[in-house]
Amino acid sequence: MTAPKQKKLRIASAFSGGFGSLNFALKYENIPHEEIFAVEWMKPQRECYELNHGKPTHGFYEDIRGFDGTPFKGIIDLYHLSPVCTEFSMAGNRGGLNTLEGNLMFESIRSIDEVQPRIFTVENVAALTSSNGGEDWKEVLKAFRSLKGYSISWGKMNAKHYGGIQNRHRIFIVGFRADCQMMPFPQRVKRQYKLADFLEDEVDEKYYLSEKMLKNFYRKDEDKSISLSFKPLGRDSEISNCITARYQKCGIGDPYIKEELIQVGNIYTKGHNSLWGRVYDTDGIAPTQNAHGGGAGAKTWLFKVIKSNGKSNIRKLTPRECSRVQGDFEDMYKFDGFSDTKKYELIGNAIEINTMRHLIKRVLDFSKDLEWNEPQKPTFKQSAKVEQLNLFGETA
Repeated sequence: MTAPKQKKLRIASAFSGGFGSLNFALKYENIPHEEIFAVEWMKPQRECYELNHGKPTHGFYEDIRGFDGTPFKGIIDLYHLSPVCTEFSMAGNRGGLNTLEGNLMFESIRSIDEVQPRIFTVENVAALTSSNGGEDWKEVLKAFRSLKGYSISWGKMNAKHYGGIQNRHRIFIVGFRADCQMMPFPQRVKRQYKLADFLEDEVDEKYYLSEKMLKNFYRKDEDKSISLSFKPLGRDSEISNCITARYQKCGIGDPYIKEELIQVGNIYTKGHNSLWGRVYDTDGIAPTQNAHGGGAGAKTWLFKVIKSNGKSNIRKLTPRECSRVQGDFEDMYKFDGFSDTKKYELIGNAIEINTMRHLIKRVLDFSKDLEWNEPQKPTFKQSAKVEQLNLFGETA
């Protein structure tokens, strides 16, 4: 007797980006699903998203601010949102909720109130809890808890604790359209891999620093060997900073970074540990990937690697290696046709897949025996009017 066919999970997403971590998490976990709709501002992101996951049943909506979720009332099982987070990031603008970008959090809550999904998940930077001295977090929690018929849980997760090869610290807010206790967040698991396990065998020379550039950074020791000009740091840890799309989101100053990166040197010789000259060991984990950074280590940072000829050299990560840092260990992610700069941006903005896998498994398991409340009439009111401006520096 054949087992009954598993019912497809009806999902939707907003601020979907060009990666689709929720979709990848479901694929890696072999959970059948159908995407009903998605919301994404930028055209290249929408194109890459469809390249990887197909077109949502009801297509893409371009702007969360004009999105009307009421036609989907009560038909979505899982709705995921990742509002723009630069206004809350420790190294970002720190403008908080009283900005156009910050107010997109309230637009997200409004859309949840209209869609009335059984479950919603919202992801943001962990620094949201300390934005504006903690006052913004109080307002955000108050707004989520005002949603009628929902029970709210929240917690922080770090990719390094869930099988990831990256130090990516994020906060997740989970809502169940049911009367229930707070959901315990997933227990940590032991990390099994390091960056070296996911490096490509053949790498184009364009990712390596040229000999001309290197000769200005190396020094000759008495034994004629070549070494980095910066004094190596300790090798007692293996975790990196988070992978991200922009320097403003990289989380510089996070104590995890200082304690757990394996930095082996710095190519700059001016007596300080220059941010963009840092070189890392691939026996550790990759630090933050940046789509818009500058200097020799722009976008991916620098790594000391052994080439096929046995020589040590320094290079960036390739886009494929960056997608692996984001948890795409089986190279499912497709990005042909996009420039390297765009690839780094698409990947850097994503949620680390292992983190999402553990969260979704816990959410679905927790929800098995819940008695769902009936969809409510939307009642959420925003605290401020959002102007119709281009927030992202790029037209749709």
